[in-house]
This record gives sequence, C-alpha cells and structure tokens, in this order.
Amino acid sequence: MGPYLFDYEVNALAGITAADSLELKAQKLFDSYKDVEINYGISPMPKGVGLNSAKAQGSMLTLDFNKEFLEAY
Repeated sequence: MGPYLFDYEVNALAGITAADSLELKAQKLFDSYKDVEINYGISPMPKGVGLNSAKAQGSMLTLDFNKEFLEAY
C-alpha cells in the first residue's frame, strides 16, 4: 500500500501484509483508521460507520458500509 490518508503509517499497525487479499487489506485499513485518534485532524471514519464487506472484482473494489454511512456524509 502506498500513500496515506493522513501522515500516519497504518500498514504495520494494521497488520497489512503483501499476502493479504485486496478485500482483507480494505477491511484492515478501515479498522485501523476507524480506531485512530488524530491530533491534527478529524477522524476519517465517523463514529458509528462500519464496513460490512469489501469485494474485489477485476479492478473494481466495492465497499459495503452500514446505514450510518449515509447519514455521516
């Protein structure tokens, strides 16, 4: 994984490895950002928003969020 949403290294902290599937990387990245406290910005994942599933199909990654996502943005 490359660039960061914030100046915050998540790969090692989230346990992301090259062997992980794209779906698993997405889940780990979401979980890592969901639980992080950032002093210089707001959390990129609003409270209550959850990732139900992630599915890769070719070059497309589909993320299925819970209904709270619709109210958060």
